[in-house]
Amino acid sequence: MPTDKPRLNVTFDPYTYALLDRIRELSGTPMSRLVSEILQEVRPTLEGMVRAMEEFQAASREVQLERIKALEEAGERLMPDVRRLQAQTQRVFDKAAGKE
Repeated sequence: MPTDKPRLNVTFDPYTYALLDRIRELSGTPMSRLVSEILQEVRPTLEGMVRAMEEFQAASREVQLERIKALEEAGERLMPDVRRLQAQTQRVFDKAAGKE
């Protein structure tokens, strides 16, 4: 069935492909749909990235350097929370798999 939607060929590293393939196998979802749905879920983040990148490029070099420093500092402050969230997520997955 022809489609008017844009198409894209993507090359994955072996580990990422294996993860996606396993999800595809377990969910019964075709690979192209799976990847498309994942990207749809992160679309708000991608839109935010585009806005931030456009604003960054339009800023002066001095402002760019200030923003880089602020982002690095924010990233350092957020990493403990990110690691904690990753651990909590893993515990949920372990519980769902009966690995408690």
